[in-house]
Amino acid sequence: RICSEGSMYSLPRTNCTNNNDDTLLNRCLYEYPPSLFTFIGDIIQPFVNPRGIAVTVTTLLLALPVVVRYSRSISISPASYFAVKISLLHFLYRCCYSLVLDVALYTVFRQSRPCTCSYNDEKARRIGSVYGMPSGDSMMGALVGAFIWDSSSSFEMTATGAFVTMAVMCERMSWGFHSLGQTMAGSALGIALHYWSTRTPLYFTILESIFIVPGGFVLLMLDPARAEWSVPSVLQPGFQDNLLAWYCWGVAFQLFSAVLICRHYCSLGILSRMRCSIKTTLRMLEHPDSLQGSSSQRDLIGAVGSIDSSSSSRNPLLQDANGWVQPGDYHNGRHFSESTTGSAREMTLLLDTSFTFLVAGLCCSLLLLQDGIARYGWIAHDD
Repeated sequence: RICSEGSMYSLPRTNCTNNNDDTLLNRCLYEYPPSLFTFIGDIIQPFVNPRGIAVTVTTLLLALPVVVRYSRSISISPASYFAVKISLLHFLYRCCYSLVLDVALYTVFRQSRPCTCSYNDEKARRIGSVYGMPSGDSMMGALVGAFIWDSSSSFEMTATGAFVTMAVMCERMSWGFHSLGQTMAGSALGIALHYWSTRTPLYFTILESIFIVPGGFVLLMLDPARAEWSVPSVLQPGFQDNLLAWYCWGVAFQLFSAVLICRHYCSLGILSRMRCSIKTTLRMLEHPDSLQGSSSQRDLIGAVGSIDSSSSSRNPLLQDANGWVQPGDYHNGRHFSESTTGSAREMTLLLDTSFTFLVAGLCCSLLLLQDGIARYGWIAHDD
C-alpha cells in the first residue's frame, strides 16, 4: 500500500508500506494532510503523554510537602493533605500501566508497528520502535478519558472523556505509529485498568508491582528481537528506540508510587491489622465455638482485622477498625483530623519529607540506568 506524500515534524515521508497485512485492523493508516480530528489529537496528545504526566505528578508530590511545611499562607488539614497526596500517588501508579505493563505486553504480542516509510528519499525505515501492540499512548489517553468521565455522571464529562480517548487513537494512527487494532487494544486496556485500579483495595498496587516489575523484565530479556531494540530514532536524532530503556524509565515512577503507598499502609498500621486478622482466623478454625458472636468474629467479616485499644492508642492515625482500606477510604481522609489546626504529629507523619526524597533519589538511579541503556545498549544486547 502506497500512502500519499507528506511530512511530520519537518520530515517528509514517501512510499509507506504495511509491515503486517492489508486488513483494516493491521494496515498502515498514515495520512497526509491530516484530518481535523487528527489535528485536535496532536494538541491533546502532549497533555496525556504518559512520560509528561508521570514527571508532572512526581514533581507535584515532591513539592507538596515542602510547600505545606514552609509556606505561611497555605493552611490545610491532615485529612485534606492525605486525600490530595494519596490521590496523586494513585493517579501516578495508573499512569505507569502505559509505561511498564504496556512495554511488557509488547513482548507477549510481538506485533510490529504498521508502517515502514522513506524519509527524504533515504532507505525506508519503520516508524517507531520494534513493537506496537498494544498502543501505550492510546492506553494513557483511555486512562485519562476514563478518569474524566468517571469523575462525574454528567453528559458533558462523559463526552469529553470519550473525545480525548478517540482523539489520541486517531493521532497515533494517522501518523503511522500504530494500527487501528493496536490503538483499540490499548484503549480497551486503559479503560479496563482504570476501573480495575479504582475499584480494588489500594494495596493491590503493591501486589501488582511485585509481579509486574520482575515479570516484565524477564519477558524483555527473553524477547528474540532484542537486537532490533536499539535503533536510531528518525524523529529524534541521538535517541534510541530501546524497549528496555523505556521499561526502566517507567519502573522508576511505578516503584516511587508503590513504595510511598506502602509507607502509608505501614503508618496506618494496616500491616499489623492484617497479621491480627490472620491470627483471628486461625483461632476461629481451632475453636469456632469460643468466638461465636464475639467482636473478633465481627471484625473478621469482610476480611477486616481487629484492633485492640492499646494498638490504637499507640498510633493516633488508627481511628476505626477497618483493616483493608478501599481507595475511597483514602480519598475521604476519614482517618485524619479535618481541622487545619489538627495534630502536629499527624502532619509530621503525613509530610514524611525525608523519606519521600530518599525514595525519589533511589528511583533516580534507575533513570541513570535507563540513560545508559538508551545510549550504550547496556543489558539490552546479548553481546
